[in-house]
Amino acid sequence: IYVTLFFLTPLMEELIYRGLLQHAFFKHSRFGLDLLLPSILFALPHFLSLPSLLDIFVFATVGIIFAGLTRYTKSIYPSYAVHVINNIVATFPFLLTFLHRVLG
Repeated sequence: IYVTLFFLTPLMEELIYRGLLQHAFFKHSRFGLDLLLPSILFALPHFLSLPSLLDIFVFATVGIIFAGLTRYTKSIYPSYAVHVINNIVATFPFLLTFLHRVLG
């Protein structure tokens, strides 16, 4: 489950939101829509599990950071790496608790 959370889910999100939406659909958009629209769409599934306006703001902001990194580097690999690190840091206490319960 942690392999999926750490590596596969961020890969799918980066491919969809930065690779497909940002690059393919909003590549030549004006007014930063290539950053904003995929970031809002990135935040929405997270909003369903954490339903507050602060949560959607936080995830949209993180999405804008990832989108900016993708735009600047012209690659999804850096945003994917940061996304993986973010997920590891965010869930590390839960991983330690899980390992403590399993390993004793």
